[in-house]
Amino acid sequence: MLARALALWASDPDLSATWQEIQPDFARLRFSRGLRNGWEEARAEAAIWNAVHASKLLGSRVLASELRRQLADLEGAPSANKIAVAAWRMQSRIQGTLPPLNERRDLATTRHSTMPAPQLLSGLLLDWQATWETPEVPPRQEAFSVALALAEADAPAWLCSGLALAELWGAANPVLGWAFARWILCARGVEPTGVWALPDLGDARGNQLSCGIVPEKTGPLGNADWAQALAAYQSGTPEGVKTYLAWYLQVLAAGVAEGEAISQSILAAIPRQDN
Repeated sequence: MLARALALWASDPDLSATWQEIQPDFARLRFSRGLRNGWEEARAEAAIWNAVHASKLLGSRVLASELRRQLADLEGAPSANKIAVAAWRMQSRIQGTLPPLNERRDLATTRHSTMPAPQLLSGLLLDWQATWETPEVPPRQEAFSVALALAEADAPAWLCSGLALAELWGAANPVLGWAFARWILCARGVEPTGVWALPDLGDARGNQLSCGIVPEKTGPLGNADWAQALAAYQSGTPEGVKTYLAWYLQVLAAGVAEGEAISQSILAAIPRQDN
């Protein structure tokens, strides 16, 4: 059943055409000048911005500058934003699974060991639950199993990543879903830099990225709603799933732009400013 559904969406002409438009953006990010010597700093910044924007989806607002200060003194900051700190820990775990950039292949291999998807997802869940005095109820086992199957499915990585996000978002929370979806993109080679960053999708009410088929690569991203996209997926209809996947492709394109902004800030030796 899963293989059949993946084959259907992988062969959709509209979605495939959109992905073909986005692929060069990932290649451009890979060779961004700021990553030549500053890839480690860029990855650290990407973890911050991914945490800031993912937390906002749960209604938890924190500035990147505030999160940096909180992380520098967690024990002395009892008022630290727990959601943002948990999101940052999850992103940092992902960064730790990535091979170094711009090193000889033999040296990079010795410094990197791959992590199986079940171990990675369990670790992300522990990062989230460890933040709370009373651990949250874990996601439904079915969603957990589907996400793991998608991580290793014989289908385009962008598609597996997007569907895994929807499953975990609906069953658990968007912070966990986005972290695992991002790891799939990195682990399967679509985004090897570790600098792609979730754009600002708005608050818990949802807004900002539209559900059109072709992503807007320049100018404002529009005024639509991630909640609408997720609801479309959960409708279970072919039209609804396609609407959601089209929205997800827009997010991927916008996330590359976020990564490029981070790379440029590293090149200029100026921390990226809060929005």
